[in-house]
Amino acid sequence: MTTAGRDGGPHAFAVAVAERTVDEDSVRGAAVGLAVARAAPADVTPGTVKARTEARVPALRGTADPLG
Repeated sequence: MTTAGRDGGPHAFAVAVAERTVDEDSVRGAAVGLAVARAAPADVTPGTVKARTEARVPALRGTADPLG
């Protein structure tokens, strides 16, 4: 990848650079399928971030160095 050479999908898969390969006509469908499978519902992610952030607040209030 640092040699500016270009490898095709089968070679990238063979050397473990790619997780899988698909033919050219299937790229869009495969990409959409992966995105749908890995996407979290929109309402779950902000709630998770908020809960994790707020969970640290009591611990930070009791320390002299709130960043430590």
